Amino acid sequence: MKTDLYESLKERVSSTLAIDITTINSVESFKWIKLHGTKYVLDECYLAVKFDDEKQPQFGRLSGIFGLNLHIFIFDVIFLETVGFDNTLHAFEVRPQVSGLVSVTPDMLVTHTPLLVYKYNGSSYIKIKGSISDLKET
Repeated sequence: MKTDLYESLKERVSSTLAIDITTINSVESFKWIKLHGTKYVLDECYLAVKFDDEKQPQFGRLSGIFGLNLHIFIFDVIFLETVGFDNTLHAFEVRPQVSGLVSVTPDMLVTHTPLLVYKYNGSSYIKIKGSISDLKET
């Protein structure tokens, strides 16, 4: 089972991150990791991964933390659908997506700040710190 997980990770990494998988000698998984003073916790953190075509941030739940050769860190993120921005709550409404697993490196994130999901009136929201214009577009 673990071998299948690592092989799947290697395949995603080679196709989406342009990392030569022949140079990967070891793959370690972590429940949490602290990078540059920021702590990322598996299944508790939500991340702003990228912008969609309408310039809305796309968020996802951190579902995997891996170290390749103990110096390249990879996050597996399960995408959420960004419904839109709620002006009253100053937060983005999100909901689960049927599919959408992506592997990213921490430097590819829109912001390095881990985010939380808040529930309100049966909907889920992610509030970012600062202004949407503070987020970098990759």
